[in-house]
Amino acid sequence: MKHLSLIIMLLISFCLFAEPVDYAGPDFAQGFYDMYSKNFINAEMAGRGHSGIAFTGGAEYGNHNPATLLDTYNNLYFEIAIKPRVTEFNELQDNKYQSNSPINAVGFTLAPFGNFHLGFMYSLENSLEYYSFSRTLPQTTTTIDYTPEYYNHRISLMFAHQLTDKLSYGINSNLHIHSFKEYRNEGKVDLLNFQESFLQLQPGVLYQTDYVNIGASFLPSVDVDYKYKYIDYKMTIPAEINAGATLKLKNNLYILADTDYTFYSQQADYMENQLTWKLGIEKQVKNPFDMLGDYSLRAGYIYKPKVFSGEYNVPDYSNPAHDEFHPNFYHDIPSMGRISAVDMSYLTVGTSVRINHDVELNLAYLADLKGDLKLNQFISSLKFDLAVFKYLKK
Repeated sequence: MKHLSLIIMLLISFCLFAEPVDYAGPDFAQGFYDMYSKNFINAEMAGRGHSGIAFTGGAEYGNHNPATLLDTYNNLYFEIAIKPRVTEFNELQDNKYQSNSPINAVGFTLAPFGNFHLGFMYSLENSLEYYSFSRTLPQTTTTIDYTPEYYNHRISLMFAHQLTDKLSYGINSNLHIHSFKEYRNEGKVDLLNFQESFLQLQPGVLYQTDYVNIGASFLPSVDVDYKYKYIDYKMTIPAEINAGATLKLKNNLYILADTDYTFYSQQADYMENQLTWKLGIEKQVKNPFDMLGDYSLRAGYIYKPKVFSGEYNVPDYSNPAHDEFHPNFYHDIPSMGRISAVDMSYLTVGTSVRINHDVELNLAYLADLKGDLKLNQFISSLKFDLAVFKYLKK
């Protein structure tokens, strides 16, 4: 009898634990979608496992750690990315995710004023389009393709101060703009487009020696109110700590190790905090040719564990009293979804080459080794020393 009681209690506990959760915020802005929506800004870092918190450069590095914004010349940075479609990790459906926006980042860095460095960058931190379904309107031949979109645009003003040859600090002022198009209000034909913005300060520090660099950056949590028509969420953007080290060996060989810790539990108690590990290696090579100058070869590895798996309740805003309600239009939409466990293991490769008078081309490719999502990305960037434009005028 005792054994039977224990089994019954365990079953009850399991059922309570497995109860579907309610959304913590708007669709696609929640943490478990970051596994696909998150973009790998900075093609150099992406090629070596997206490591480089303790590696110096321009705005493309300052975007991750403002203290590394230590380029000594004026430059312009432009980056694009390609993310092929992947099958939804909702086990009950077979739809597709995609990001059709190729622009990853645009930024510039100013030559230092004494020991003060300034930069600016626009970056597309998250992007996701969801090929949800196609429906035929009742009593017509008209077909509607429903493609909700979510974009997290970030505009950063960057500042760094080099206190000594070894120690620098910096701070970014980040304006985030969350943009939703055809927001996924299940059960309604009324498609919503809206935006919400918030500010976030990002401090960082960097310590350099002849053999090793150590850096860290912090993104504090922010509470965001999403209120638009039928939407009423107050969601926490979780805090994030980024830290890393760069080991400088002989013959321009670098070994990098970074870690990102994101407090997703601040967003919802059903999410786990995520500890991401990043490893990278880079070899810089001197090239004697004039047209194609110095180049670099890179490789790396990224491990990102899941933050949530299980069932969730699909929001239903349907109401027969609304004029736009058509019960036959959404009758196939399930009332519950399920997110499967997704752990990501990326292998990354990349290269850089100088092209004729300080134009740098960067290429990177990332592929998921575990194959849970079969996710891969291709990233390319161009970095211009603005002095090249004076040269071209001659």
